[in-house]
Amino acid sequence: MKGKLFSLKINNKLSQREKKLLFLLLIVVIFYFFTNVFIPWLDGYKQKQEKLIALREEYKKTLDYYNELVREKKNLEEYKRKREELKSVLPDSSNTEDVLVNIDFLATKNKVKILMIKPEGENKGESGEKYAFFSIQLEGSKEGLYSFLSDLEKQKRLIFIDNLNINLNDSNAGSAELKVKYCYF
Repeated sequence: MKGKLFSLKINNKLSQREKKLLFLLLIVVIFYFFTNVFIPWLDGYKQKQEKLIALREEYKKTLDYYNELVREKKNLEEYKRKREELKSVLPDSSNTEDVLVNIDFLATKNKVKILMIKPEGENKGESGEKYAFFSIQLEGSKEGLYSFLSDLEKQKRLIFIDNLNINLNDSNAGSAELKVKYCYF
């Protein structure tokens, strides 16, 4: 209570002019605080906010770029997988040894005896594809020869049979002579 009386007494003792000067002094102090403390703090806050917005935009761009790279990587992996799949159908070289091993495997699997395999050279097609030619003579049962031709047809690699001669005996045995063309690029 004593503090209130003291402040009232000071207010009562001040003249009108002193009260106005005190009010002006208070306004100058507030203005000084506002211009030298609050506005710079507000400007710093706005700059930080603008910087944060710029960083968010940069982060979004970087994230979009990363997502695009991930999509491109998946596309590249898919492309490589399809290319490898296509290379099994249309290889980029004749791989004569692989062809011969494959024919030997099919003959053994189907219990057919290979009498002769003879490479007959290579040729280039109209669209840039290349062909490797082989003459094959086989001997075996009718079922074995049929299974061999069926398996040859089911190969992933693109194969054309240009000529086929089959001679069957009455005893379910026979021989076959065929000319095949393997395609590659």
